[in-house]
Formats: sequence, structure tokens, C-alpha cells
Amino acid sequence: MISSLEPATRRRRLIPERFKRIWALAEYVTAHPGVTRRLLARRFSVSERQLQADLTVMRRDLGLPLKRSKGYRLGEGGSDVVGLAMRDLHLLFVVLERASRDPSISAGDLLSTVSRLVEAFPAYLRPLARATLPVQKERSGPAPALVASLAAAIVRKDAVKLRFTSAPGPGYPIEPIVTPEVLLPYQGAWYLIGHFEQRQRAAMFSLDGLRTVTSELSVR
Repeated sequence: MISSLEPATRRRRLIPERFKRIWALAEYVTAHPGVTRRLLARRFSVSERQLQADLTVMRRDLGLPLKRSKGYRLGEGGSDVVGLAMRDLHLLFVVLERASRDPSISAGDLLSTVSRLVEAFPAYLRPLARATLPVQKERSGPAPALVASLAAAIVRKDAVKLRFTSAPGPGYPIEPIVTPEVLLPYQGAWYLIGHFEQRQRAAMFSLDGLRTVTSELSVR
């Protein structure tokens, strides 16, 4: 007998894969400004209707500056490939944290520099850069140090142990072990997609209530 809960479970498991595809779409559009909907649908093996739904989520729910002008593009001008990348985030966070404690550096000058650094990232990574780098004093969401640690784990493909104030969702432990793959904003909150080691599958975690990020390499 098939349980009535199985379809809902399958839908939940599809969520990480869909958002990974949407993030891959953002990366692809960044690298190929002006790409058409037909070519995107073919590239990601989805119908044009499904692709349009994904692009709508990208623009409306992720808040990315997707535009349609002679094809699709993110941000202004041509390709955003040249510039800062995710691998630069953790190092910049460390350098800027140290600079913020240096009394010889003006807070205003530092903020101006950070703002320009954020603009040096591709458009789809700028929300993540703003969440990681000290652009503003008052902010919501996970602490910049935690976001920087997750970004570094994505680059290194390292497993990390997350600790939340409470379980991040039904059936999840308070300290899941995850190999992070994607960090993205969704409807004003931050989410992590990664391989959930305890269940051996992909999962999508809200980062609300995240308290610590510990590299599994440091505790083994």
C-alpha cells in the first residue's frame, strides 16, 4: 500500500533540486548574457513553461536583477564573468573584519571600499556579498561570519556541522551535518542547499536560527 504521505515527501525532496537548477540558471545567464528562453530550456532540459516559472522565481523570490533585453541577462552591460567570485568572499571577510578593528582606518572609508567591492561581484552573487561583508551596521539574517564560513565550505566542498537554536525543519536534527552546495536568498530569508549526511540526500535549510558552523575536518 502506498502511503498518502509519499507524494508530499517527494515534493519536499524536489525543492532542493529545483532551486539548484534556478541557481545554475543564474550562473549560466551571467556567463551567457543575451541567451534566449528556447536555448535555456534546451540547456536545462525543461519545458519553456517550466523555464519561465523558474525565471519568475529568480526575479521575484530571489530578488535577482533578471532582465529581458535581446535575450536574458543579469545586471547591466555584458558578461559579469570577470571580477570577484565566491572563492574571494571568506578572504575578504577576514581582511575587512581586521580592518574594521584598526583605529587608523576611517569607518566611512571602509564602508565606501566595501560597497565598491560588492559591486565587483557578478549580479547574482551581490546579495551574498552584502550578507557576508560589513556593508551596513544594522542587518537581519545569519551573522556574516557564518555566511562567510558556509561560502568557504562551498568552495572547498567541505562537510560542516550546523547548529541551530531549534530543529530547522520536521525530521531534521538540531545539528545536521551538511556538505553545502548553494547559498541563496529566498523571499527575504537565507537558505542553504546541500547534501544532508544523516539522510544521504539533498536538503534545503532555512538559516534562521543558525548559531554555529563547524568544519567536520576539525572535529574528526
